[in-house]
Amino acid sequence: MSRPQNLLMIVLALLMIQGMMSPTVAAQDVEPPNVIEVGLIEVGYFTYKAKFTFDDGTELFTLRSAYRANYLFQQTKGYHFLSVSFGFYFGKTMIGRSVVQSVEFDKISFYPKWKNSAGYSFDLLGDTPVAEINGTIEDGEIVNEMMMIDDAAISRMLPMFGGAYVFTNLTVVLDGGEIVDFGENDIQISVEQYGNEFSPRDAVVSGGDDLEYETETRVVLINTQASAPFILLLDMILGIFILGTSGVIVILTILHVKGRIVLPLDRFKGVLIRQIPDTGQNKVG
Repeated sequence: MSRPQNLLMIVLALLMIQGMMSPTVAAQDVEPPNVIEVGLIEVGYFTYKAKFTFDDGTELFTLRSAYRANYLFQQTKGYHFLSVSFGFYFGKTMIGRSVVQSVEFDKISFYPKWKNSAGYSFDLLGDTPVAEINGTIEDGEIVNEMMMIDDAAISRMLPMFGGAYVFTNLTVVLDGGEIVDFGENDIQISVEQYGNEFSPRDAVVSGGDDLEYETETRVVLINTQASAPFILLLDMILGIFILGTSGVIVILTILHVKGRIVLPLDRFKGVLIRQIPDTGQNKVG
């Protein structure tokens, strides 16, 4: 059981023991019992997306993440916790096929950084991660982890919190078997939010081989300099054909219903009937 869970269990146990030991007598005969005040308050929350794209801007995969800072108080003592949730979502073609077969790496680590309620700054980059995964991750898989970052908070305010992702030996295998190699250099994505600001600050990306990036609101776009695979072009052509054919059918159907044109539906019906195997159940006599 993690340290935060241990702390919560201790607090709940204290409450239960106190209730069991209180004598059951008339209220006017005893003094009010001492109450252990305990509560959990969310003091900060933000989300961020890191989109890895091909050189033409087409999405390769996206790292979606959420960060939450909580303040736990028990009488005169306070604690700050930082939780992180992130997952990978593979890019899709125009007709919904996944562009990526797998995302592989030695490890992906998220290291926290924050400024505590006393004004001291902390950065655990390269030291203690909140979350760390190894090997590979599936499309849509989500990681949730939490860490206590201050066990002696003097107030519930947390002036700044966030952290940095470090990707070690990141490679992506595309649907057709092509490999996009990001090089031997670690890729680092840093995100943070200050308590007096409405939105998180722009992410900072470093490392990798020939990476370029640009930021938007709560989004960083990372250009991999790799060419989009042929499957994207093929599915785009197929998708346009499907949309065009569907549009023609809808327009012809509307015109037929309004009486502007007459579609040979009886002929189509006859063709369909001839395609149905004769099982002998419809014979008479």
